Amino acid sequence: MVLLGPSLSSATFTSVTTPALATVQAASDWTPPTVALNAPAPAVRGTVTLTATASDADSGVPDVRIQARAAGASSWTTICTVTTSPYSCAWATGTANGAHELRAVATDRAGNTATSAVRTTLVDNQAPSVTMNDPGALLTGTTTFSASASDAGSGVAQVVIQASSNGSSWTTLCTRTSSPYSCAYDTKQLANGTYSVRAVATDVVGNSATSATVTGRVVDNTPRAVTLADPGSPLSGTVNVDATASAPGGVTSVAIQRSPAGANQWTTICTASSAPYRCSWNTTGVTDGLYDLRAVMADSQGTLTSAPVGARRVFNAPLAAADIQAAHGGSAIGRPDAGDRITYTFNREVDLGSILSGWDRGSRSVTGRFTSNLFFSDSTLSIDGTQLGIIDLGARYNNFLNGTTTFTATMTASTDTATGTPRTVVTVVLTSSPNLANPGGTPTMVWTPAAVRDTLGRAIAASSATESGPASRDF
Repeated sequence: MVLLGPSLSSATFTSVTTPALATVQAASDWTPPTVALNAPAPAVRGTVTLTATASDADSGVPDVRIQARAAGASSWTTICTVTTSPYSCAWATGTANGAHELRAVATDRAGNTATSAVRTTLVDNQAPSVTMNDPGALLTGTTTFSASASDAGSGVAQVVIQASSNGSSWTTLCTRTSSPYSCAYDTKQLANGTYSVRAVATDVVGNSATSATVTGRVVDNTPRAVTLADPGSPLSGTVNVDATASAPGGVTSVAIQRSPAGANQWTTICTASSAPYRCSWNTTGVTDGLYDLRAVMADSQGTLTSAPVGARRVFNAPLAAADIQAAHGGSAIGRPDAGDRITYTFNREVDLGSILSGWDRGSRSVTGRFTSNLFFSDSTLSIDGTQLGIIDLGARYNNFLNGTTTFTATMTASTDTATGTPRTVVTVVLTSSPNLANPGGTPTMVWTPAAVRDTLGRAIAASSATESGPASRDF
């Protein structure tokens, strides 16, 4: 047997390392990584933080790319490449608007890649449009303020309506989150003055826009009121009729009117366009009687407001004697004596100074006289020093053919309104008993006053008054 090499017993074995074996081991990572993109808000603007998660159990994830494209576009744009966790970056949306798609792409160390599910968001970098509607030139009471607004992107989130007085800070009147963007605001919460109003609209992602300002709008909550001063009653000659008026935005005019009482048939006496609201009414132009009066205010908004004064008497008949009466008050019936009284009644108020100088209706001591003429003429009665005139007693009281008998008396005046027209009543009460014969019977007296004047200075009419009702036995 021929031996061709060393024997196995003497052979030496050397261990040999094969480098290719390690490469094969690394290449055995055939599993792609897992990757997910966190969902952004449904609508975004400006710069947005995007975050992805990724992992690989074999070789690890060396980078994650976050990408974006406009919805429907064919190509993706890489926003950022992130090599370490957390995989996040800032997405500057710039001026982009509309729907966008987002995704994350992860690559492991073996070169395997994975793409996340696509996320969709609306990019809205455009402010809404907003218009403040004109609330009107005059703002009073509860006023409606409104605006119109729209947003083609994320939609209008809210509209704030504001007011400012003379350039001061803006006061929010109301905030509305849905259309219609309007509110009823009580302007009494604002001081009277000139205001500007505007609307500020904000969309869902926070873009905002301010409307053009509506300027020069006046808040005026002055109470609307008109009053007519009572001119009194009765009315005669030319009288002043006065009214006061106020209204939001100012008073345009005040008309003062008259109507026969209860007829509601109004005639304008005059119209005043500025204060003082006064009419000079010549009452002689109407028939004596009762009249209703009213003031009618027209304000800047065209509203009419009236204030009435009812049933005022117009009385322009001349001053005249209305009645003469005698009343028993003494001890002797059928003859004048102390305690008896004579009452002179005029048809309206008298200037008492024209009856007796300086008289103010208080009690005055006077002297009266009974006078008889020749033959069987009626006796007369007069009060010395006064303009009360002469009373024809309707009978002869003295025993003499000619004679005068005096007596003392007190004289007072009062005002009688029983007829609806104030009238002066003069009462003379005898304080002494004249020695007069009883003429018998119940003669009727006739009174003719002298130069008396009314409170307007007009002379009494030349007429007489005959005793009304049952005659007194004393006179």
